[in-house]
Amino acid sequence: MIILCTEEMQSKSCLAAFFDLNEKLIYAETAEERGIEGIIAGAGAAAHLGGVLAAVTPLPVIGVPINATALQGLDALYAMVQMPSGIPVATVAINGAKNAGILAAQILSVKEPELRKQLKAYKEKMAQEDTDAFEEYLESDYSNDFLNLK
Repeated sequence: MIILCTEEMQSKSCLAAFFDLNEKLIYAETAEERGIEGIIAGAGAAAHLGGVLAAVTPLPVIGVPINATALQGLDALYAMVQMPSGIPVATVAINGAKNAGILAAQILSVKEPELRKQLKAYKEKMAQEDTDAFEEYLESDYSNDFLNLK
């Protein structure tokens, strides 16, 4: 088992990598009592990991389908969104770990106003970066080619 923890956005984040199913189950079963408030589970192929963890914890579980097979992650995506009734796994895009982290922060921000404030600032910064990139594009030679298409 590998566990990496950092302090970001006012919340403690941990990354745990397990190579044994029993370790995964013990981690999920005891997560709540250790103060963990949510789990992000990345998995490829059959991608049942998120459902297995969600079945043994009351905490929110976010699944990240990983492109690990010839099906380019679609098998993992389909497996994650088809969990049985009562075993929800919020699922983001294939290889969407960044969005999983942001979604987890948004969930936690419901009870942490400072985290919500930081998320708002982060999203405002992203919006400004998009606006700046679009304005730069409009000033480029490439935009003229696109705008003159018929």
